[in-house]
Amino acid sequence: VEISKDWQRSDWQKRPLHPEQVSYAKIDVLHLPQIYQILNEQLNKEEKLDWARDEMEFNVQKATAQDDLVKNFSFANKSFAYQENINLLTSWRDECARKINVPRSFVIKDEVLDKIAFNAPNDLEALEKCGFKTRVLRHNIKEEILDLLNNKTLSIEAQSKKHNPRIVFRLTDAQKEIYQNSRILLQEQAKKYQINPELIINQTNLQHLISGYKSIAEILPGWRYVVFGEELEK
Repeated sequence: VEISKDWQRSDWQKRPLHPEQVSYAKIDVLHLPQIYQILNEQLNKEEKLDWARDEMEFNVQKATAQDDLVKNFSFANKSFAYQENINLLTSWRDECARKINVPRSFVIKDEVLDKIAFNAPNDLEALEKCGFKTRVLRHNIKEEILDLLNNKTLSIEAQSKKHNPRIVFRLTDAQKEIYQNSRILLQEQAKKYQINPELIINQTNLQHLISGYKSIAEILPGWRYVVFGEELEK
């Protein structure tokens, strides 16, 4: 089913809604039941239905657990200044997203936040060079970021992390070889089971496994162990 996305990013807070917006909003109700049946049959056929249920439960637990705001960022070979900046920026972004009730990625996406933390821009031009983009219609976001970085106005949470920086991982030559071989294995297993490799494990967690910082049981439970963990152990 081909659907027009013209109204996806329109102003959904404005009232009254445009008739086209209402029609667009109905699309989920019209098509999702049929899509559910198709996916349900496909997952059953591939014996992945239990995997899907496990993944839903995993995501519920993750959403309701105490969140680690910097879990998506790699600290490998990064300076303490970067670590301080990313703790600062992720805390600010979370607070901003909560205030206006939007996903954090609407404020700033991870990859852009990572560049800002790494480059530490001190003016608007430098901030723009980091690829600054936002879906939040607030004109002072840029100024808030620059103020945070220039004045280091740390929140209580960020201050607590400032004195406990993340461990910086540097793989040995032997570990680097294992890591490269593991990436090849991951691609092979992902192709075999027709699952996106990034859904199985991200590169940061793979490095954590190779370095011994985290365990396979912790990172690759359930269906992930079946797909990749067992072969990785071998």
